Amino acid sequence: MVGDAASPWSDLDRIGIQVAVEVNGRTVIEQVGGNSAGDPLNAVVALAEHLAERQLSLEPGQIVTTGTYTGVHFAAPDEEVIVRFRGLPEVRLRLTAE
Repeated sequence: MVGDAASPWSDLDRIGIQVAVEVNGRTVIEQVGGNSAGDPLNAVVALAEHLAERQLSLEPGQIVTTGTYTGVHFAAPDEEVIVRFRGLPEVRLRLTAE
């Protein structure tokens, strides 16, 4: 599922953005910034340059990850995870046990 559009994302302070992660109603981290690349677009530029050196390129439809702001936080089956970046729509995820 794709969530709400984030506009204008290019105006966000990607280095000093406020971020929070909540697991099942409990805040597990709340901080400002934290991406190891600083601006996560730096990771995209580095990837594009790396590919170009090999006569390759990013292709339409590819998904590129740019690292994490908050590290890894675990949730058990049926717990809800909510991630909030100031200025962007929140993301909610619930994993279910089968």
